Amino acid sequence: MDDLKSFHPGGDDIILGSGMSGTVHLYRHKVTDEPIAVKNFKLPADIDGMNRQMAFILEEADLLETLGRNDCFPSYLGCLQTSPGYVGLAMEFIGDVTNGESWTLDRGMDE
Repeated sequence: MDDLKSFHPGGDDIILGSGMSGTVHLYRHKVTDEPIAVKNFKLPADIDGMNRQMAFILEEADLLETLGRNDCFPSYLGCLQTSPGYVGLAMEFIGDVTNGESWTLDRGMDE
């Protein structure tokens, strides 16, 4: 997380989406200022639960990496600890880089 900063200079948090497995936040890379989407996963406190969650996260990372080879999907950038007890999967942001509005695959195909 040391390489990331808030998307907006004022530090407002942008949530691109949320579901059963995690929440996707929008940040900027501190050096390049490029927007980066990070899907955050909470890790359970117990070892067995943490192992199951990490296996799920690694499967999702593998899927993101595979899909990211296609120009229609965001590139997978890597895995990071976002805060104690949380793991994030970083990926290229597809959308308006000025206001942080994400584009769906359907919208991308139409436009």
